[in-house]
Amino acid sequence: MTCFWDGILGSLTQEDFETTFGIERKPNNIDFVKLLQKSNKHTENVKWNNTVLTNKELEENYEHIKDYDINTMNQGYLCSTCDPFLLLTSEIFSVNIYHKYCGNVMQYITLQSKKTLYFSSNRGHFTTCSQFVV
Repeated sequence: MTCFWDGILGSLTQEDFETTFGIERKPNNIDFVKLLQKSNKHTENVKWNNTVLTNKELEENYEHIKDYDINTMNQGYLCSTCDPFLLLTSEIFSVNIYHKYCGNVMQYITLQSKKTLYFSSNRGHFTTCSQFVV
């Protein structure tokens, strides 16, 4: 199950990767996670649900991404309500993210936003979706 990674990659364009990383094609899931891990940093420019994250939260998110075992990718990913990979995606690609989990909307907002990505999930599946009412 790679629906988390499929959803994020499906919402990003080739232009997003070219502008951000200078690469000419979208990566596959494994290369995407490796790219995120290589670009890992504290997401100081992203607010989650209108809240600035604490230094401890920033460090824990950094460690989560650094320590993520890419070999478990096909076993599914447990996306959290304040997810480190969504925070990092927002920071790196300069995108706002709205993630509706079981009817509750989580907002990842960056001041330099180029566009907004929308995702929806429940306890077992994560997917890209079109806009929804916040």
